[in-house]
Amino acid sequence: MTALPVAGHARQATRRCRQAFWRPSVTTSAAQVASQATAAPAAAPAPAAALTTAAPAVGSSSSSAALEGLSRLPHPSALHIGNLVPSLQAALAGLQAAAAAPAGGAGREAAAAASPLLRGLLSRAVAVIESPQAIDDALGVDAPLLVLECLSHLAADSGSDGRRGTHAAGLWRRAHVVLGETADRAGMWSLLDPSTMTPNEIVRYYEAVARWPLAASPSKSRGLGLLLRSHLTNGRFSASEGSRLLTAWAYLRRRQPFNPDAYNFSDLSTLLAGRVGELCGSELQAVAAAAPAFSWPVYASMPLLHAVCREAVHRSMAGALPLPQAQWVLAASVKGAM
Repeated sequence: MTALPVAGHARQATRRCRQAFWRPSVTTSAAQVASQATAAPAAAPAPAAALTTAAPAVGSSSSSAALEGLSRLPHPSALHIGNLVPSLQAALAGLQAAAAAPAGGAGREAAAAASPLLRGLLSRAVAVIESPQAIDDALGVDAPLLVLECLSHLAADSGSDGRRGTHAAGLWRRAHVVLGETADRAGMWSLLDPSTMTPNEIVRYYEAVARWPLAASPSKSRGLGLLLRSHLTNGRFSASEGSRLLTAWAYLRRRQPFNPDAYNFSDLSTLLAGRVGELCGSELQAVAAAAPAFSWPVYASMPLLHAVCREAVHRSMAGALPLPQAQWVLAASVKGAM
């Protein structure tokens, strides 16, 4: 009795794939992958895990060094504009290493032990970036972005204590304002100097907002919007950065009312569809999982789903993509096209 609905879904998925991705030489294989995909899809990548693992991977030795760096951070009273960015980078590296450590491992213990120092450091960092000297020296977006990223990795710890959570939320709001004001001050000049906030920095910003449960909606800064639009229009995002940005947007969209500009999504979708061959297997899965969050026809998601699905089928036939991953990508793409 229970086999009938599954078979019906399989036949429906097969018909859709034949209509959208017809290739005379690969029809049989594509249909086989489609039917197997709907019957037994592989496990989906967890959105939170995708946001957590977006940071560059570190080896065991560099991970240990990053964790040790948590206990060697400068005292908050010694923080100033000259050592602000390097100190925040060291703190973020330690937090990322701790997040990658096994539950109950030494990494999380080190992060917990360094928590008072970290919070003091972040409080002082926010005070520094709000100072008139920081504005006069044109400190840029590095420092406020690093503060937001550090706070986003303290999510679990912040949520367990009401006072600490309130304090962290206050720091987030203040750093968020500084980031938006910095982008606004750049204004139209940011279009002439794309390095004001690089594509990777924009991706890191949206990932931080998506990762932290206490975060409000993304900034509506005009400067940040101009930068995002400029980078998308000029195709400055790499395929990997585009995959990460789409994943962060989808996670935000599922968690709160978030509607990215349809033109921005269209440009991002076009970029990813044109560079789908540059995506690795896990990135193909991430795009297939994220695209259905942007419903058609408000968002032009269908061409991207077609491109991702075709790429998964072709790679699977060539032996370059494991069959379970290809099945999952195909099933997610068909679901998103419905």
